[in-house]
Amino acid sequence: MVANGKELPATIEQQAELLLSRGLCGISKQDLISRLKTVSCYRLSNYFYPYMDDSRTFFLENSNWDLIWNDYCMDSRLRSILFVGLSHIEIAFRTQLEVVMAQKYNPQWYADEKNFFNKNRFLRDVAELKENWKRSDEDFKKSYDAECGAADLPPSWMMFETSTFGNLSKIFENIDSSVPEKAAVAQFFGFSKAAVHILVSWMRNLTNVRNICAHHSRLFSRKSVVKPKFPKDIRGNWVSSWPDSGKIYASVCIVKKLLDACGIDCGFMSELKAIATAASCFDMTIMGFPENWKKEPLFQE
Repeated sequence: MVANGKELPATIEQQAELLLSRGLCGISKQDLISRLKTVSCYRLSNYFYPYMDDSRTFFLENSNWDLIWNDYCMDSRLRSILFVGLSHIEIAFRTQLEVVMAQKYNPQWYADEKNFFNKNRFLRDVAELKENWKRSDEDFKKSYDAECGAADLPPSWMMFETSTFGNLSKIFENIDSSVPEKAAVAQFFGFSKAAVHILVSWMRNLTNVRNICAHHSRLFSRKSVVKPKFPKDIRGNWVSSWPDSGKIYASVCIVKKLLDACGIDCGFMSELKAIATAASCFDMTIMGFPENWKKEPLFQE
């Protein structure tokens, strides 16, 4: 539709008519309109594609709406359990960085260049920390600024509470390998000193997953460019392999493993099994789950 020389977006009614004319079945026009009023057609389009031809124009024969909606709801549940699990992991990771480093050095250790191996990254990370602190409206931040002055650097256990998971992951990665407390943080999560780089890759991956979850973006069929490394030697129950480190199964394994290392039971496993029961074999393959994933030691209860 064009008005005043400008193309106008299709109405929800027109969107529903177009989808049905292109072969979507299993839902009435009125019900589809109701759905599109709460979940945009553009958001749902990512869930249409597996059921469309190569041109992504027409739906394949018998492309039932229930299959698409099931994928959408399953993806929403998957994001929810991962986000909850990641919240616990982020807090534990934050706590370890705050406490272990501060006890060995000083409360403002994050601002000491000697603790880091890349000066340029150090400067960027500290600048980001300060910017996050400046923007924060937490009561403890206001009290600290009022008592000590806004220019005074707060201790890490305050500063890090206003930071992002991504910022903390970058700071941890940049801590010099000669600093033994870096290995101590890794050890808390079940890694040896030689495997600290594995934990670094895991935190990079989880930062990416967390951002996807926080923005309610499609997750289950996404292939991440931030691929975690697979550890061959790790303490406790683990998996024999993951078929594709770019698929979400790898991240699911990481979240489960780190929750176990922290001793946290947030219902992750029971909810994961419920999601797997609702998902199709096609969905599980897309997510990278091997056929026998429930038999892996990591997922035994």
